[in-house]
Amino acid sequence: MNIKIIEAKGVKAMNIKGLSDSYFVLSIAGDKIFLKTDIKYRTLSRSWNQTFNSLLTNYETDAFKLKLEDKNNLIDSVIGSASLELNKYEVGKIYKNWIEIKHKGKKVGSVKVEINITNI
Repeated sequence: MNIKIIEAKGVKAMNIKGLSDSYFVLSIAGDKIFLKTDIKYRTLSRSWNQTFNSLLTNYETDAFKLKLEDKNNLIDSVIGSASLELNKYEVGKIYKNWIEIKHKGKKVGSVKVEINITNI
C-alpha cells in the first residue's frame, strides 16, 4: 500500500502566537505499524507531500488511522484524527480524497491523501 499525506486545511492554530508545529502519525493493521510525517514548525501552511509504503497484514480488516498532533516541549497535543477502512478501496486504483479530521466528534479540519492499494 502507498499512502501520501498531501496537505491539511481548516485546522486551528495550537499556540498563543497563532501557529502550530503539526505532524501526522499513521497507524495500520491494528496499530502494529506506525509511520510519522515530518513536523511542520511554526506554520498554518500544512503541506507535507510525503509518501509512505507499507505492507497490509489483512486487506479485509485492516484500518488506516491518521492522527494529527501538535509538537510541544513536554507532551504533544492531539489536534484530531481520522480512520479509513482499506477494503473500500479497489486494488490498483489511485484515490485522492479530502478526509475529515475530528476531535471529540467535531470536525476540526481536513486532510488530503492519496491512497494506492498495491499489495494484498
